[in-house]
Amino acid sequence: MTQLTITLPDEVAQQAEAYARETGRSLENILETYLENVVKARTKLPPLSPRVQALLGALQLPEGMTYEQAKDEYLTNKYLK
Repeated sequence: MTQLTITLPDEVAQQAEAYARETGRSLENILETYLENVVKARTKLPPLSPRVQALLGALQLPEGMTYEQAKDEYLTNKYLK
């Protein structure tokens, strides 16, 4: 096992310790489980095909517009106008 030291803001550390007490788990166990899940989620993603990689960054949205807003606008124009 590797020992790791982390620095957290006091409020975050206090809330994490309180959560660990409430759930009957150690802070070490909570962090270990969280990091395992992060790594698993990252490794589950399939690699992007070269075609998809070539498209990354191709769409430039106007400043302040989210992807959801752009999608809604596109679908509204396509189906309701």
